[in-house]
Amino acid sequence: MGGIYINTNQDKLGECLRNEFKGAEKKLKELAENNKISSDCNAFSFDVISKQICNKGLKVNSCDVLLVSHSKLLFIEFKTGCVARNNSVAEKLFLENIKLKIRLKAYESIALFEKVIIPRLVENYSLKFCSESEFKCFWAVIDSEKNSRRAVNDIWLAKSGLNDKSFKTKMFNEMKNSLAVYRKGFDDNYIFYNAVDVCYDYEVDHKLVKDKFC
Repeated sequence: MGGIYINTNQDKLGECLRNEFKGAEKKLKELAENNKISSDCNAFSFDVISKQICNKGLKVNSCDVLLVSHSKLLFIEFKTGCVARNNSVAEKLFLENIKLKIRLKAYESIALFEKVIIPRLVENYSLKFCSESEFKCFWAVIDSEKNSRRAVNDIWLAKSGLNDKSFKTKMFNEMKNSLAVYRKGFDDNYIFYNAVDVCYDYEVDHKLVKDKFC
């Protein structure tokens, strides 16, 4: 994507975001509002940022959180109530609508970041940026308490080595397919995101460390 400028010095990028968008930075565990997520990593609320950027009354369908760390950018959307109660057409349409909403948030988040936030930081802080150098990820995080029956079943399936039969795996595959256009490479060049993932809330802390975000 020509003309996109992203700072390779994540400390400076974090500092610019912190100075430009007052009150947006908090601990991830605070932004998540979920007792299964206890990470002390600093992250930025997209809600706070978008409210400071957008004209009054205009709402951007961005994700919940942006985490900047180790030459990586992680966009997180927390989802509740994404389990179909039955196999009715209405419930299937309900789930399909959720996938479309997540896909919209994935796109509008990266568009807001690259088309509005980064140029604003460049203009206001005169920082030098290099183009297309960051590894960008999008996570959809499922609330296990709101989907407790599915989560417990998935835990047992994981212990039995049957991950491929779990709800999370199915949701992951469907979500990943839904976001495929945002991670597919063209001539070895990625557009939008380098990776997407779906996980439960209780997996987030470990995954952040494993994937070297914290």
